[in-house]
Amino acid sequence: MVNPGSLLDMPAYRPPLTRMMNRIEFADDGCWNWTGGTTSRGYGKVNDHDRALLTHRVMYEEMIGPHAEGLQLDHLCRNTLCCNPAHLEPVTQAENMHRTRKDFCIHGHDMSIHARPIGNTRRCWECHKRNANKSRDRKEVS
Repeated sequence: MVNPGSLLDMPAYRPPLTRMMNRIEFADDGCWNWTGGTTSRGYGKVNDHDRALLTHRVMYEEMIGPHAEGLQLDHLCRNTLCCNPAHLEPVTQAENMHRTRKDFCIHGHDMSIHARPIGNTRRCWECHKRNANKSRDRKEVS
């Protein structure tokens, strides 16, 4: 049985948007940077009961309204911690992926020339070959 006194000690429920406002820093570039918890992919998150919500989605839906089903919110500023609705645009997944493509890999290879689909991702073929050769050389030495 629950002690009735303990229920009175519980803080009142506050909607995610209300809790979010204390964890946003307003940057000079117009971004509203989330300073709270993040997902493994670098997006802001806030908990609501037993589920995690993405902060940019919460802010967009509260200030603009729901976006069309089947669309994703693209960060026009390329800052995944930004939850400024003016920096978000509903787009298809294909458009979102097209916009986030890299021009060069981390080793400087031109991705328009060297990119190949490897599994479910687009990777630099030159780096892939180099890593495969290193792996093969290690096996030959053993």
